[in-house]
Amino acid sequence: MIRRLQTKNLIISVENDDGTVIDATRLQTYGILDDLYTYKNNDLGVTFNRYRQPTLRLWAPTARVVRVLIYKNPNDTQYEKIREMEYDVYSGVWHLLGAGDWENKYYKYEVEVFSPLSGNLETNYVTDPYSISLSANGEKSQILDLNSSKNMPEGWETYQKPLLESFNDISLYELHMRDFSAKDKSVPEKLRGKYLAFTQKNSNGMAHLKTLAKSGLTHVHFLPLADFASVEENESLRKEPKISLTSPDSYDPQKLVGLTKDTDAYNWGYDPQHYFSPEGSYATDPNGNARVFEFRQMIKSLNEEGLRVVMDVVYNHTFSAGNTDKSILDKIVPGYYYRLDDNGKHQSTSCCPDTATEHNMMEKLMIDSLITWVKYYKIDGFRFDLMGHHTTDNMKKIRTALDSLTYVNDGIDGKKVYLYGEGWKFGSLDSLMTQKSMNQYNLSGIGVGAFNDRIRDSARGGNFMTATKSDQGFINGLYYDYNNSAENVETPRSLEGQKNLLFNYMDNIKIALAGGLRNYNLNGKKGENISYKGNSSGFTGMPQESINYVSAHDNYSLWDQNSAKHPFYTLKDKNVKSSMDEKIKMQIMGLSLVALGQGIPFFHAGDEILRSKSGDNDSYNSGDWFNAIDFTYNSNNWGIGLPPEWKNRAEWDFWQLRLSDPEMKPAKKDILSSFGDFNRLLQLRKDSKLFRLETSKDVIERVKFLTNEIKKIKDGKEYSEGDSAGVITMYISDNGFAKKLDSTRKSIVVVFNATNESVNIKNDELKGKVFKLEPILQSMVNFVSNGEKISIYPNIDSKTTFFDSSNSSLNVPPRTTAVFYEPR
Repeated sequence: MIRRLQTKNLIISVENDDGTVIDATRLQTYGILDDLYTYKNNDLGVTFNRYRQPTLRLWAPTARVVRVLIYKNPNDTQYEKIREMEYDVYSGVWHLLGAGDWENKYYKYEVEVFSPLSGNLETNYVTDPYSISLSANGEKSQILDLNSSKNMPEGWETYQKPLLESFNDISLYELHMRDFSAKDKSVPEKLRGKYLAFTQKNSNGMAHLKTLAKSGLTHVHFLPLADFASVEENESLRKEPKISLTSPDSYDPQKLVGLTKDTDAYNWGYDPQHYFSPEGSYATDPNGNARVFEFRQMIKSLNEEGLRVVMDVVYNHTFSAGNTDKSILDKIVPGYYYRLDDNGKHQSTSCCPDTATEHNMMEKLMIDSLITWVKYYKIDGFRFDLMGHHTTDNMKKIRTALDSLTYVNDGIDGKKVYLYGEGWKFGSLDSLMTQKSMNQYNLSGIGVGAFNDRIRDSARGGNFMTATKSDQGFINGLYYDYNNSAENVETPRSLEGQKNLLFNYMDNIKIALAGGLRNYNLNGKKGENISYKGNSSGFTGMPQESINYVSAHDNYSLWDQNSAKHPFYTLKDKNVKSSMDEKIKMQIMGLSLVALGQGIPFFHAGDEILRSKSGDNDSYNSGDWFNAIDFTYNSNNWGIGLPPEWKNRAEWDFWQLRLSDPEMKPAKKDILSSFGDFNRLLQLRKDSKLFRLETSKDVIERVKFLTNEIKKIKDGKEYSEGDSAGVITMYISDNGFAKKLDSTRKSIVVVFNATNESVNIKNDELKGKVFKLEPILQSMVNFVSNGEKISIYPNIDSKTTFFDSSNSSLNVPPRTTAVFYEPR
């Protein structure tokens, strides 16, 4: 009886004694559907039997009729065949065995279903939510076999993945597909912005990635690659802007980008449509298996260069819902896959219709698609967009499912797949299930990483909001080089207030450098008891749960952040402006905090070469013009016009002063200098396990922050400084432990001197020991790009950066991260 009722319009009413209806409401039936129809088999979508016949299966327990429409070609408007599917009343699954000649053809479902969202019986024509391949723009699903050798590049099943011994060895490099190659003339024009750009081994971009991999980078993190709805996949139908720059602060470029921003090839892709299929706009042909084949070619090529691959995944919402264009899930089981409010309306706290992964079959869709990406595309990790919109149980089940994959059975070791995401506490799930949402407050001990905004904000100053763009932090001048900007929002005006804020920032940075651990003891206080803007600084239970970063695709690039915050013509009676050398050192100071801390370092692609977006704080739809990365190192993209009006108009006056200043634009030598320093940071992390501790116990026992007795040197004169404002000294020990982690070093000391003065540091921990400056910091970085041999000289001089054995002190120049080691 209950099973039959699921296909009907279900209404509960309240009546008085004479039968008059007092109130009525429709039912939200997701609980009943979960109880009756949770399907556990792994065969939804298309599967093939040994006779090469496809079986199509669709979970649609509330549908009255489901038919399959078969199309011979991707652009056909008339179907070739139509077949009615059989229904299993116990599983809610419709199924049909097809003919062998259906392989590579296309299909859609005709679903007759009552929709409580519209209040009508609907006949919907819809693609398969389990589509593994598609026609252009996701118009039709394709009957494709991922196990067929025709869909695999040569050597796909036999090549070896790059070695990964521990999650703590990971370093992440966040990259957008088009940013990498859309403007790279060393890539054939037809491959620019495509998967196959990564197969061009001698391109400028691949030379760059090879250099980073050799230095120690392990993973490339791609912004969404699963099929999304916001870009026209037929290249001939797109419109791209034609721009010529007239001045660094020109109004014209953003105007021209604005005219085509919704019809060009660019979008970040956080608009998911199909979760199992690669995006078609990145393939040379959006119709059929090219997207599958070329995606695999890309993965194989990157793996061959020593780089594993992470996918950014977006399960918290879909591009559309209901009976709207490009809606899929609601056209098959209306109202089930989404989180609805008390009135049956879609909640949209994620920006778009919030999916309900606490419902069994939405959770299954998420897990099944993740398994598909790992098993059939050899993906090595996932970054979950708005992870706090999913439950802790979701993430635990994902981890269990991945751990079950083995080389013997599946050709992949699922235990090496790393999981992390945005653990922000807000949204529809947090309101509904506060204790179960996968945010920073609930993730400790699960082993899943979350972005550590504590180190981000403390290093840069302010927060992610544009309203605090001038507020300084540890790396760019708070207290020790105050910018005196009238636009500061969070920074106290008094010198003492600035110093106190800086010390709080430094405590937050120290906890992040210690893996963000809740129970790390810093000066008698645990990490969870140290304040981060009224919340706990420490939130992790193990170092792999902290994703340390200072910038990402969201908001300003690090270069633009620092350009907004460092001193710049701020005093009436004095012309104050940071030099190019100081700006580069601010950049490297920020990146060094990420590279040398416990936890997982995360770098925004291009930060190592001073990447700018010309002041754009939200470039998701700003086209290749504002987002491209120049791997010839001739430009960092600064001063390419005012940032787009539709996001940045209120800030034009602020940015115009800076963009028009010729001294603010770095030259090629500046860009290469930064690139060399970044590679040395990667090499340091790679060279010593002490920077990659695996357990909270190791971090707590081995990592300490020294209370400094500091003397500063200014204008050739030495003077005492009663505190260490702007200087962090981290000591990591490998001495006295049963298990030695570093065969050449007894201990490491890292001095982060963010101030604009040289410092001399003394501490009892240094007495009676001999420390040497790390040779890596004094080494040449050599690589080949565009056929040119490039050598980047070191910026650290042993004459100014050294250990003074006469008084057991460390000497470190201004705005310098110095690493010393105690030899065995």
